[in-house]
Amino acid sequence: NPQFATLAGTKLYVNSAVDAAISVIDTSTDTVSSTIPVTSVSTNSTLVGSKIYVNSNAGNTVSVIDTATDTVSSVITVGTNPFSSTLVGTDLYVTNVGSDNVSVIDTNTDTVTDTITVGDAPYFSVLSGTDLYVTNITGGTVSVINTNINTLTDTIVVGTAPHGIYTSGTSVYVVNINGGGVSIIDTTTNTVVDSIDAGTHPYLATLVGAKLYVQDLNNVNITIINTNT
Repeated sequence: NPQFATLAGTKLYVNSAVDAAISVIDTSTDTVSSTIPVTSVSTNSTLVGSKIYVNSNAGNTVSVIDTATDTVSSVITVGTNPFSSTLVGTDLYVTNVGSDNVSVIDTNTDTVTDTITVGDAPYFSVLSGTDLYVTNITGGTVSVINTNINTLTDTIVVGTAPHGIYTSGTSVYVVNINGGGVSIIDTTTNTVVDSIDAGTHPYLATLVGAKLYVQDLNNVNITIINTNT
């Protein structure tokens, strides 16, 4: 049950939804070159320099892998059920679904330097300027964190079950799973200025230039949003 993968040089690090380990694939030979034990099953990982930070969802930790040796160099305790991460400078912001907060890891020292309370079940996040926008999948909101001072500055009501989140220019696009379409936030005012229908179960999206391609889990259609208009 591979879940996510992170590329570092010619090696692909694959998270598992059932095993407490990371599989390393040598992309030059397309073979598994090693398997690295971590503290639990993991949701996804983030590459920072030569280190990979693995969110161990059930272990409430982030395991740090040294890609030069493919060994765990550090294990960092964070909140409950860490899910995703966003790098801001040298700080890694980790969303903790079970404890409704975001842990801030200093990647120079691999220690938690701050914990910020957000909404119900924070999932994904995206940086716009110096503000981090966090989707709260149970709360139906987006939390705004000023990363200069690591303080919650705003909470924005969006659609039902906000999931994926993306930025283009001064707008943030929030994909709401339960038929809520895509909410568009104007980051200059932190208000929702539009909502675009994207099927019955929009889930994630991919930004390609000025176009946002939104996938729907319930059908084969892709909704394409022109972010310039």
